[in-house]
Amino acid sequence: MIVLAVETSAKTASAALLCDGEVKAEINVNNTMTHSQTLMPIIDQVLRYAGKDIDEVDVFAAAYGPGSFTGIRIGVATVKSLAHVHNKPCVGVNTLDALAENIACDGLIVPMMDARCGQIYTAIFDREGDSIRRIGEYEAIQAEIVLTGLGVTGQKAAFVGDGVPVYRKMILAKMGDKARIAPPILVNGRASSVAAVAYRMALAGQTVSYLELEPFYLRAPQAEREAAKK
Repeated sequence: MIVLAVETSAKTASAALLCDGEVKAEINVNNTMTHSQTLMPIIDQVLRYAGKDIDEVDVFAAAYGPGSFTGIRIGVATVKSLAHVHNKPCVGVNTLDALAENIACDGLIVPMMDARCGQIYTAIFDREGDSIRRIGEYEAIQAEIVLTGLGVTGQKAAFVGDGVPVYRKMILAKMGDKARIAPPILVNGRASSVAAVAYRMALAGQTVSYLELEPFYLRAPQAEREAAKK
């Protein structure tokens, strides 16, 4: 099975091609260009470097949220269009699930995406060997609440996501030596992780049509929130 995946939920635009569970090519771009400028060119390059034609792709996958509203829409719209044109199924991968995939150590994994205003998008996962399971709800929540709760448990936890550098001091203050911080090369979302989760979902029959793939938001866009306040 060949999976083409994209990750555009934060600052990094990423595309990867997975063939039968093995990453054949991946490109990650984090510069001043917008995702709408970079995504299709890096998809083309990934296919070329992997020696595959887009018609050979079996499943198109996107990190469908939570994250940047604009970034998510770009990634989801791109995958919906490709799946429609090539008559192939889609997989929507939760961004937090994909971030948890970046961490290989056993124990608790806490993805933290910066949602601003002191909040993070997060969920708690538990890893044992090759098995990862989510043990908490997807949430948009104050970072301090999550970290205080984790500190009380006394368990070790690995932290990953673009919220980690933002809340690093708080993580260490609340968790001390129980905190494991992902290295910079793993802290951000990667399309290869999206592809790995999508591959497992596709094998389990968890695909949808391009009509069914929709973004996943944990809170309303800022414009809607400001309008509601008025």
